[in-house]
Amino acid sequence: MKLPAFLRPKVRAPSGAAQAVISQTGALPELPAFAWQGEGVRAQGRLGQVLAMALDPAIPDGEVFQPLRSFLASPQASDFEHLSDAAARVFVFAGVSAARELPRELSAQLGGEVQRHAGWIQSQRAPQGPRRVLQSGALVLAGLGWPELKGASRWWSAGLADLGRSFPAGLHPDGGPREGGAALLLRQVQLLWAVVQVCEKASVALPAGLIPSLCAASTFLRDLGAGGPMPKLGPALYEPLLGNDTEWPLSQALARGWTPSVPTPGEDKDWVMRPLRESGFVLLHAKLSGAASRVVMDLHTGQVIWHVAGQPVLVEQGLACMDRPESWKPELKVARVDGRVAAVLWTSTGRKGEWTRDLRAEGSRLMITDRIEGEPLQVRWRFGEHLALSKREKPGQWLLEGGPKVRVTLDTDQATWVSQDGPELHGVLGAGVRHRSRFEV
Repeated sequence: MKLPAFLRPKVRAPSGAAQAVISQTGALPELPAFAWQGEGVRAQGRLGQVLAMALDPAIPDGEVFQPLRSFLASPQASDFEHLSDAAARVFVFAGVSAARELPRELSAQLGGEVQRHAGWIQSQRAPQGPRRVLQSGALVLAGLGWPELKGASRWWSAGLADLGRSFPAGLHPDGGPREGGAALLLRQVQLLWAVVQVCEKASVALPAGLIPSLCAASTFLRDLGAGGPMPKLGPALYEPLLGNDTEWPLSQALARGWTPSVPTPGEDKDWVMRPLRESGFVLLHAKLSGAASRVVMDLHTGQVIWHVAGQPVLVEQGLACMDRPESWKPELKVARVDGRVAAVLWTSTGRKGEWTRDLRAEGSRLMITDRIEGEPLQVRWRFGEHLALSKREKPGQWLLEGGPKVRVTLDTDQATWVSQDGPELHGVLGAGVRHRSRFEV
């Protein structure tokens, strides 16, 4: 399945490390992942499927045009409740228009919708932040994609000038987002690479800081995803426009000469660490018997996610502190790696005490030690949905099967485990007690 011209990278053969981290096939990331959540889920879900079909050359035009006509004739097409929805629709309209030769009447109808959407976006744009980036990008796609429409030159020129300011301003120096989270950043990056290609095709000069910022953000996302789907961290009100694949954005950067400095694991079970202090993450990568292993620690919440061989093993844990107030202040104390051993020490301090989380990755083993002063601690581990959790004969031990086999060992002499509900374990730990959780492939 190929990308349409305006989404396909201008590929030149990469060299060295670039060849090792990206495939230059131009293939679209997983199309079944079109499931936009949050604002506009009803309308965007339907349009996502239209774009997915339009990008598949095996699907006849008639099967693409019928649901598009149905959507344009529905009341949802006139629903401008959310600006971000309108921006996403323009992205879809541009993709469908680039992928298929539309009948004259459908092309005219689509142009009318673009006129209405772009005019409304321009008059109602958010003052700043990720939503403004999406809206400005949509104006560029509308203006350059439909230059015959009234106001088109004003749309793309104003949108492009704004992108040169708003997108770089929304990034930390490490390429992570200042606002909105990783899923919303991936949504922005996917749309903006389309903007870049449309501008290149139209020979329109890009703002000076846009490409370097896009490359930095693409590298950040690729590191967070470690060659696989992006982990689910925090609320996901906005799903990416082209699925959760983090390789495609980096392919755009590599195709334009970007050479990211990304350390790769050496010997088996050697850990590589990348602390992203500004964005609030610590990334750990290793090879376990040849399979890629990735650990992500969210420094805002203490959440730990672990993927092995592209499959989620440890996906989520609940709030560690009972009635934890929003005023708690997290801090990264230690982040170091020495060959097969990586260590992260994190604390979060509030009015009632301090929560300490000590993470240690050693070979194929991940150990997490929690301690809280001043109030009880809830320890809850949730595992990948594809995994089956079975109790072992020895107290405090379980086995995860259905993917990479993982032994789970929890301290039971200092905590009472009250529930095993599917792939989940949780219990309560008293204040001042240290608890260790161990996971080993």
